[in-house]
Amino acid sequence: MAPYMANVPTTQQGVQKAKEGNYAFLWDAALLNYYKNIHCDVMTVGGEFHKDGYGLGLRKGSPYTQEFSVAILKLRQNGFIENRIKKWYDKTKVTCIGNGQNNEKLAEYQEIDISHIYGVFVLLLFATGTSFLILLIEWIIALWQSIDPMDPDKPKTLFQALKLMFAKFKLARELIKNPDSIAVSYTASKSSKVPDKKLASPIEC
Repeated sequence: MAPYMANVPTTQQGVQKAKEGNYAFLWDAALLNYYKNIHCDVMTVGGEFHKDGYGLGLRKGSPYTQEFSVAILKLRQNGFIENRIKKWYDKTKVTCIGNGQNNEKLAEYQEIDISHIYGVFVLLLFATGTSFLILLIEWIIALWQSIDPMDPDKPKTLFQALKLMFAKFKLARELIKNPDSIAVSYTASKSSKVPDKKLASPIEC
């Protein structure tokens, strides 16, 4: 590969040669990604290779070495460095600077945030609200159908039907919590309501 490689004086010239013909420009990944975002007729292929790091040069044995190392580590952990890279190299809505062939295309790369998916939450809230409304209507219809002023065992008004429904809910909740005590109390109350039987005396002639 080395015999086919040739250096160029500037990054702009390398990008221009890649745009003009059968030419591949090898350079720093951050710069190539930046030029890719502002030129519609160039692209990057493959992954990064021969990665190098950047550092700050300090005198050997400098008392600030530890402070700089900790500060850089904190900046990496809280995402500050990554955010700076995105700000300067991954700008959104950058108009292409092409030769006129692909100027109608825009290099718009946007991160997905809450503004892109808020419609899903709106739809979910609407569906939830509609479900509660339908449930409320069904309850009202069921309560209305349970009203019978002529039947002494049924509620006479909608308010009485509502009280009876909540009483049933309360009884069901207590039954789930402690079924034994409910059974005992129900049996005791039922037995207490049994009327006393009078014994018939024989009739004397």
